Amino acid sequence: MAYYKKRQWYTLTTYKDGRTKRTLNVRHDFRVVLPGGQRVTRTFKNLDAGKRWVAEQERLIELGADALGVERSRDVTVGAILDRYMREVAVSLKSMRAAKGCADPLRRELGQIPLSALTPERVGEYRDTRLKQRRRRGGGTKEAEAVELDRMIQPSTVKKELAFLSRVIDVATKAWGYRLPLGNPARGVDRPSEGDGRDRRLVGDEESRLLAAASGNPVLRNAIILLIETAARRGELWAVEWRDIDYESRTLHLRAEDPGAAKTGTAKTRRVVPLTPRAVEAFKALEPKRKSDRQGRVFRIEPSSVSQAFGRACARAGIDELTLHDLRHEGTSRLFELGLNMMEVSAITGHKTLDMLKRYTQLRAEQIGKRMETLLAPESSDAAVEVQLAAILKELEYLRHQK
Repeated sequence: MAYYKKRQWYTLTTYKDGRTKRTLNVRHDFRVVLPGGQRVTRTFKNLDAGKRWVAEQERLIELGADALGVERSRDVTVGAILDRYMREVAVSLKSMRAAKGCADPLRRELGQIPLSALTPERVGEYRDTRLKQRRRRGGGTKEAEAVELDRMIQPSTVKKELAFLSRVIDVATKAWGYRLPLGNPARGVDRPSEGDGRDRRLVGDEESRLLAAASGNPVLRNAIILLIETAARRGELWAVEWRDIDYESRTLHLRAEDPGAAKTGTAKTRRVVPLTPRAVEAFKALEPKRKSDRQGRVFRIEPSSVSQAFGRACARAGIDELTLHDLRHEGTSRLFELGLNMMEVSAITGHKTLDMLKRYTQLRAEQIGKRMETLLAPESSDAAVEVQLAAILKELEYLRHQK
């Protein structure tokens, strides 16, 4: 028979601009008693997930918990499971490099532990340890040691690693015959909060300095311009082919990877992005001289190479704490500054939910104020005012719910 208890409490978050947010936290505690009298407790954020776990434990108890699969879990280490996943599963994914980035620290910290001995408590210890570590950069060869950097491991990185570990264990138990009577230990472990995300933008003359520093590398220079002008992700821009560019309608067709597609390597979405005159100029600057060469991908160098070149350009320009992905944030911010609303921006940037655009709330509020000032001008027609005020009211309603 299972024991159940619901716990709830409130936490108060204070933002830099003085705003506060009161959040309700809910946890569901479940406990089952194994045949030997051992009590096992698991905590879930979702009630249905807890009920499914209890049902699974009761089923395993009834079936004897598949003794052979449990025994196999005692004889294999977490490191061996990670290695097999990388050999048999990760090679077929679009995110092989990302998978390796998650597998390496997991193998380093948990690799020697038997799979059957991996508990939610041990996974929680891994989470806490990683959040106190600094980022590492490989030496480039097998013999070279990784070098610690000044930057700390970000919560978003640890969150991805825990999700990756959970997927690996799911594959091991569902496809490879390993059995864990207490279920997947990586599930139910609280993920670290990511906060409000990065808000780094180009300030002052940083853009002109950056482009000047990249002037000796036409690919890098035009990539910087396109990342800002299209607000695309690096992977999306690197997947662009010459046939995706329509100069006549000034649009770009992106074969955009859904963030969830990186887990399976399958699902893809498409969206059309408007091209500014500056973006058109950048694409034309990258065109091969011979028309016969204008086939396949626009960018034919490794994405990692341009990221490294970007870092060197920032160093030459004297710009600190700027990443290639920050250019997407810059481009998205400029779309709001043009007066576009949430739905219009998300259609261009490919953000899956409006919640992902919350960091731009203050920027939107400022733009709404400017738009209202324009609408109230004497020369504005009644019809135009009525239509645009309706759109503004929708924006304000969204803002009100975010407070």
